[in-house]
Amino acid sequence: MIIYLIRHGQTEWNQNFRYQGSQDEELNSKGLEQANNIAEILKSCTIGKIYSSPLKRALKTSEPLAKKLNINVDIINEFKEINLGKWEGKTWDEIKIEYKEFLETWSKDIAGIAPPEGESYLELKERVFNALYSLLPNNNSNIVMVSHGAVIKVILCTILQMPLQNRAALDIPNGSISVIEYVEDKNSFRVLAVNSNYNFTENYGCTTS
Repeated sequence: MIIYLIRHGQTEWNQNFRYQGSQDEELNSKGLEQANNIAEILKSCTIGKIYSSPLKRALKTSEPLAKKLNINVDIINEFKEINLGKWEGKTWDEIKIEYKEFLETWSKDIAGIAPPEGESYLELKERVFNALYSLLPNNNSNIVMVSHGAVIKVILCTILQMPLQNRAALDIPNGSISVIEYVEDKNSFRVLAVNSNYNFTENYGCTTS
């Protein structure tokens, strides 16, 4: 089974480098364009289900593809972005000033320590993979997962056996498509492509035109 991991299109907060987390921001004009581009790329792929985070920026990204494929979007709450608590709405430069002392502690375990009133990356990993594994028995075709940057980084880091604290080594842009495969007889995943928004072939479950 092939799983297409899509990061939602751009929002104004993305453009202004503000942490969104659980905040429910809309796509901007570029984000809507990216959503349409994703639909064009994946329209020739054999896809049985589209799953989306409940946040509007992910749902709006999923809509053009769902329309082209004539299938519904199933909302999975566990695929929403990491909750960044008090950091949401702020830039990194603002966080470095306001939370200087806390960051000294956080930097020693950036996977296990949550931002104030937020969620840790280890907690994010647990909820995302619990949900993902629960969906696998219900599908015998390829699936799409429309989600968020931190969610996709956690999935890729886990499959590649990268420590979560090294997640910044992965760049997952808005509107990008990464591809993983679930190998049923091994009950494991492997990475096929990262940010591969072009040259989709039968290797990724698509036909060429």
